[in-house]
Amino acid sequence: MQTFKAVCSFIFLLSTLLVWSAEAALVRGYVLKDSKRIAGVEVAFYMNQGEQATELARKASDENGRFLFAGPFIQPGMPFALAAFYKGVPYHSSTLQVAAQKEIIIEVFDTTSVGKKLHIDTHHLFVTLSKAQINVVHLVQMSNEKNQTFVGNMANGVRHVSKFLLDESLFDLQNYSGHFHQTNETTFFDSQPLPPGETQLSFSFNLDPSKLSGGYKHDVVYPTNRLEAFIQPTSIEISNGWEDLGVVDLHGTTYRRVLKRNLTSGESTFIKLPLPLAIRNLFKWVALTTCFVFSFFALWWKYPNRLHQSSYSSGSKSKTLADRRSELLLKIAQLDKKWAHEKDNPNYLEQRKKIILDAVKITKLLEAI
Repeated sequence: MQTFKAVCSFIFLLSTLLVWSAEAALVRGYVLKDSKRIAGVEVAFYMNQGEQATELARKASDENGRFLFAGPFIQPGMPFALAAFYKGVPYHSSTLQVAAQKEIIIEVFDTTSVGKKLHIDTHHLFVTLSKAQINVVHLVQMSNEKNQTFVGNMANGVRHVSKFLLDESLFDLQNYSGHFHQTNETTFFDSQPLPPGETQLSFSFNLDPSKLSGGYKHDVVYPTNRLEAFIQPTSIEISNGWEDLGVVDLHGTTYRRVLKRNLTSGESTFIKLPLPLAIRNLFKWVALTTCFVFSFFALWWKYPNRLHQSSYSSGSKSKTLADRRSELLLKIAQLDKKWAHEKDNPNYLEQRKKIILDAVKITKLLEAI
């Protein structure tokens, strides 16, 4: 009986092994540098789990520069990616499929901190105006013409690679390709190393329209072959020096597309942006309300009795509205004092905007009486 059980167990294990051998696949390849295979380079195997890439295994290339990944977790058709780590720089493959290729070659390079051969092939700018803010998205094709990976310089434990000059009043800065490090009010560095060829960099931020001088200024750090801007609203006036490429539809959103070519390092270019209508009207009504208040007190000082008599003729409604507006103006002053050191705080801006809008409505009602 025991012999029979042992035979059954052996048959089961053998069949499992055969099934695994039939279904599982291998991922193999080698690491290359200067047309030579190199040993001792760590290669990591990644697969997507949910929306994140998870490292499942890591091996060093052998004396012939080869690596091999095998196991029950590797199935034909499964998407995966590899990364080789050489001199502290990761070299990622594109997303591949198991068994779709016989061998995978990962090329690595020596590093340099000299960035003389860097330029931007195409720089896309997406500039979208709304009532409260301006959203700016940068999509950059950084090109490295040297046969070395540009790694920039280390400063306080942070790698400074690609340099960007941005508006000092930006907020909600997000980097989608690496990490940003800010060195002064307008200077930012992306941390992603730049191997030979093109590297995609992307980031976004928001701006307060009231802090801009009529538009968005773009400072050119690296020579740029093409600067393409996609702007909303599409009815904007095209700034001087831009080629108007018309209106385009991208994923259901329309933009005005404009272009500049062959920009040199140190140059700056400007995109005219009208303030959103609601903000312009808001500023106008705030100014009118302020003038009204000053005029009221000036007249009161000169003709206190006459104003007192006319207040009775305007009725109780006018008095109620005027009292309410005075309360709102007092609230604005108190709010400004409370947030004096945090003028950019979103809560402060939202509260102030709401109170001002209420004061404008009351002023309009008073004007109609």
